[in-house]
Amino acid sequence: MLVGREIETRALHDALARLESGAGSQWLVRGEAGIGKSALLADLRDEGVRRGAAIADIVLIEGATVESLWPWIIVAQELVHALSPEQRSAAAKALGPAGVGALNTACG
Repeated sequence: MLVGREIETRALHDALARLESGAGSQWLVRGEAGIGKSALLADLRDEGVRRGAAIADIVLIEGATVESLWPWIIVAQELVHALSPEQRSAAAKALGPAGVGALNTACG
């Protein structure tokens, strides 16, 4: 448990539990340098891995210029790379021909 971050840790762990039952969510963690954002997210990542979740994370630097969809492309690539061959095949089948192309691009 992170000292002084019990409320935030519980909220993120609860969101992870809801994800396991099919309810997704998005979280934005931001704040001044040195207040524990990275430690909070590392704890969440470790808990997700412990529960068998595929985890993707990126770091964006305030003021840096990036294409609007670039962070999501990185997340998609990380998640696709975490899939087993069987999971990739099932995802491609579910997504159809356009999805296969997207998966192949993401795997590149």
